[in-house]
Amino acid sequence: MEKKLNGKKVAVIGLDGMAWHILDKLFKYNAMPYLKSITEKCLKGVLKSTIPPLTVPAWTSIATGVNPGKHGAFDFLIFSDNYNPRLVNSYDVCYPRIHEMIALRGLKTICINQPITYPILKVKNTIVISDWVAPKLCYYPESISKYVQFYKPATHPEKFTKYPENAMHESIGRINTVNQLAKFFDWNLFWVIYSEPDHIFHSSYHKLLKGERFFIKIFQRIDQTIEMISKKADIVIIVSDHGFAEYTYTININSILYKLGLLNITWEKTTKDFREFLPKHATNIRSVKLPSRMHEFLLKHPFLKLMVKKLYRRLTGKELTAEKPNVDIHRSKAFLLSRTSHGIYVREHSLIDFIINELEKVEGIKRAYKREEIYCGPHLNKAPNILVEPNFDKGFTIAQTTKIAPDPISVGNICHHHPDGILIIFGQGVSANWLRQPVRTVDIVPTILRYMGLPLPVDTDGEPLPNIDYPAKTLKRYDYLKHWKLVREVQLRKRKLAI
Repeated sequence: MEKKLNGKKVAVIGLDGMAWHILDKLFKYNAMPYLKSITEKCLKGVLKSTIPPLTVPAWTSIATGVNPGKHGAFDFLIFSDNYNPRLVNSYDVCYPRIHEMIALRGLKTICINQPITYPILKVKNTIVISDWVAPKLCYYPESISKYVQFYKPATHPEKFTKYPENAMHESIGRINTVNQLAKFFDWNLFWVIYSEPDHIFHSSYHKLLKGERFFIKIFQRIDQTIEMISKKADIVIIVSDHGFAEYTYTININSILYKLGLLNITWEKTTKDFREFLPKHATNIRSVKLPSRMHEFLLKHPFLKLMVKKLYRRLTGKELTAEKPNVDIHRSKAFLLSRTSHGIYVREHSLIDFIINELEKVEGIKRAYKREEIYCGPHLNKAPNILVEPNFDKGFTIAQTTKIAPDPISVGNICHHHPDGILIIFGQGVSANWLRQPVRTVDIVPTILRYMGLPLPVDTDGEPLPNIDYPAKTLKRYDYLKHWKLVREVQLRKRKLAI
């Protein structure tokens, strides 16, 4: 047991992908009774996600208080000058996260499942368990090994449909680890992100909304964790990185670029999906290469397409899908390389204005941005040249593929991310209110630091939220980035010497 610490205690509990309409359903099914009782008398509002509303840039912005142009994390993948992909890791994050900032000021923090914490930066006063966006689990310090022995990072949403018992067992193991660390260690900041909501929504959105008992049990366990942690904290922040919704139309970005004559196709594999860098998972999908005429014929006759897929499923027990061509990176002028990024890389920068103009003519595209219109900072050049924002509220989303489909817009229901997440704050000095303006991802860190009586970063992009009683004294700004870089450089040199 650690000795009692002085100062404010803040707990942040992330519910990845949670939206208000889903949370209301969970309240209806009595899945989260404690959170429901708190939500009726707290500060709450909509958390507006990043563009795109994606795990990596959103959670990193929430944890740093700066935009991706300053922290450098834009996607699950990062590309070389030759567009070769690799999985993003903690060395690609160029700004300290909140658990590191507070530790640098001599306070104790616990951080669990914050995206891109692998490999772990070993900062004194921190306890860290890495996230699921990593090739393997790691933790710091070694002394917490007995608490981590049953902790397995979630690897794929399909587990909740194909291997429900395993998914439940692993979720309980993670929740138990969270509970033990919160209970047996003292801390000034407790930061945990539950990936379960997002993974359940991706695999079983409609089942959850109908109140399937299996999923309700998981949220009941998370609710118990929230109640337990809230008894130790002065203030609790429940936040999601983005929301979730059902869409009718998917926009195929590379198909648009192909029709504009800017993209060439190939049947050879030219890039990797980010999940190929993670531990292997079983798939029950068989892709078959179809002649383009046959593919277009089946698209025009959806009933026949459905009958073929049903027959194949009955005969083999597997799902059948038509294989689509890939981007020929070497012969294309513009292309989307990562299915999660909503971002287009443009080889010839003189084409950027033309591409944006053409994209904004496409039904369902709300706006196309130059990266400079969204991000600012020293790492701007890591971002795609163009970011596409679909009209989410009119039923459009971006297709989760880099392949070239026959049509720029596909029709068919799909459940995926929405930019509107949730924010719930309760505890000492918090006034009950609904925030009229959406909260930005970058506002969470300044709120925490101000509440704890610590200086804000000199270059934060956010501001402390209203309706919270902060210490009267305002401290001078502090250069956390400079301090953090020194610690990081020492560790990198030690690592190189050890090799």
